[in-house]
Amino acid sequence: MAMCLYEKDVVDPRTFLDISSSYSNGRLIWNAPEGRWLVTGYYLCPAQGLDGGLVDLLNPAAIRKFLDLV
Repeated sequence: MAMCLYEKDVVDPRTFLDISSSYSNGRLIWNAPEGRWLVTGYYLCPAQGLDGGLVDLLNPAAIRKFLDLV
């Protein structure tokens, strides 16, 4: 994800770009347009619970149970 910055490092939401297709073999090759740009990366990784089981953090039932417990 890339986004243009203006003023005091404020992100302009109209400039959000999905540049994931520019990432390959562990490298990002992207020619940024004019301006100051912030590039961020996101990825999924397994989350292991205290009991050693894997937790699906996007499962609504699992999150509801967590919220009920805390």
